[in-house]
Amino acid sequence: MKYPKPSIVALNLESSEFSEVHSFGYNIKQGIFGFPYQVATHSQMQPVYGNPILPYDLSEAEIVVIDLSVSVLETAPGSQMQSATGDVWLMDAPHGIIDPRTLAMLEQQRTLNRVLRYGGVFIVFAEQKMYYQPYLRSIERTTKRVDQVSNWVFLGDLANIKAESAYGSEIQVTSENTELAQILRRYFSDAYYSTALTLPDSREYDFVTLATNKYGQSVAAILNCPNHSDEKKPGIVLLLPHPKQKGAMLRELLEDYLPQVRPDLFPYLDHVHWIDQSEYQPHQVRTLQAKILQVEEQARQAVSQLLQQIADFRADAKYLADLIVETDKALVHAVKQALEVVGFKDVVDYDKELQDRGATEMREDLHIRDRLPTILVEIKGVKGTSSESQALQVGKYLFPRAKELGTTELRGLSIINHQRHLPPLERRQQPFSEDIQVNAAKQHLGLLTTWNLYKLVVNFLKFGWTHDLVADIFYQNGFIEPIPKHYEYVGVVRGYVEKLGVVGIEMKQGELRIGDRIAFELPIEFEEQQVDSMELNQSLIPVAREAMHIGIKTCFNREQLRDKVRVFRLNPEIWTGQISDPAKTTTE
Repeated sequence: MKYPKPSIVALNLESSEFSEVHSFGYNIKQGIFGFPYQVATHSQMQPVYGNPILPYDLSEAEIVVIDLSVSVLETAPGSQMQSATGDVWLMDAPHGIIDPRTLAMLEQQRTLNRVLRYGGVFIVFAEQKMYYQPYLRSIERTTKRVDQVSNWVFLGDLANIKAESAYGSEIQVTSENTELAQILRRYFSDAYYSTALTLPDSREYDFVTLATNKYGQSVAAILNCPNHSDEKKPGIVLLLPHPKQKGAMLRELLEDYLPQVRPDLFPYLDHVHWIDQSEYQPHQVRTLQAKILQVEEQARQAVSQLLQQIADFRADAKYLADLIVETDKALVHAVKQALEVVGFKDVVDYDKELQDRGATEMREDLHIRDRLPTILVEIKGVKGTSSESQALQVGKYLFPRAKELGTTELRGLSIINHQRHLPPLERRQQPFSEDIQVNAAKQHLGLLTTWNLYKLVVNFLKFGWTHDLVADIFYQNGFIEPIPKHYEYVGVVRGYVEKLGVVGIEMKQGELRIGDRIAFELPIEFEEQQVDSMELNQSLIPVAREAMHIGIKTCFNREQLRDKVRVFRLNPEIWTGQISDPAKTTTE
């Protein structure tokens, strides 16, 4: 053993991660609190089964590593758990899970509290706090309810920390300790967090956030605890998310960080870490370190400016979000703004116009009066898919409005925000039944989802389309897709050769020629590219026609160009605008 000190205990750490630390000569022992398991869900108390295996000298540990992330077993492990007095442990399981770790942790809480209070170090890979209600049943069959326990009960000092459900992988290191920050940045780049920490405001403890998620919530923190020994060395708790290489990160914490803050725990370390501290560095090194801090501050300011630009853009583009989440007046306002963005000049809030005239009844929501026929627009946000009466309601307004306005040059358009509580990519992309579509076409009514309107606006802004290219979309009958005038359907993606960067296209209609520009219809945005070459049966061809299965070089990947993605040819006689760079638009 290379380093007899410090004495390290790793609990519920995977064997491969344990071996990573053990192989470097550290005095590390392995143990487990146990594993949660599934049970039948019912209201009765159930016996708790577990198999905690803990080192006999746990009380002498100086560094304790605890990994709270575990898989739930399908069957109960071990034997029935009992208290120190021989009473049987029982537990409620309303969610179909029993976690015996909590009882093993509870039994060791006093021991681990003492380790911390006398200067021990805890490294905890944190999970959401989960609470369980245990009971004790005596030999006489009397049952006593005890205090709730959680998967954080191993340390009493953590009782006031809130650890709520949150999940993600965008982690921003905020630590001001250069050595620790460098370690965290290295391993948090591919880490995930599964809980957000709320740290209590306490004079007794020193809580410091080490890293946050994109919403500013703490996902890593350090707790410095008061010490009850004469040496006055603080106990330390590091609360961390889950890096892919926990063993490697632990090794770096043991080699490069903890010896700086707690050198008393590392008497056998074979290199002197304090020599790396700033005050012992030459002037040139301190100058370069100062430059690093300056660069980091400039980067923080630049990021802050970019975040502000993002916030400003989101505020300006709020109507886009409203298109897919709102209903009632907020949705009507968003649709009106979207129509104006794509170039309509005379979009009238008809309800407001009637109110200005003194009318009290509510009618269709908008009029598009740029050209004849005038479009009467009825807008709805619905939780499910729209009924026929909802989808075709605008048709009821055509006759009375023709009589009122003295013209028959009117048509109707229903714009529906369907399944508005779901993310749009999880919604039905065709929410109107076949009967509704047929009846709408017969009555010369258009059916448009706000999701399709959203996609139309996004691509309009991305590619710099003109109003003429999209205006006719709103005068179509039946179900309306957000396809501009200059896009001509030619086929679908069928196959992708990743090694060559070649996508297969099954031609359904029309022609493709060398030099043509095509567009792939991805879930939200189109992506365009030029056709520089085409192959058919491994031979170059100048023209592709219906029923051919051709291959073309592409800069887009297999994940984007899945089978059945529709392909369109850009008609140059209709569109002569600026060509966008596909690589640029992809990253943007």
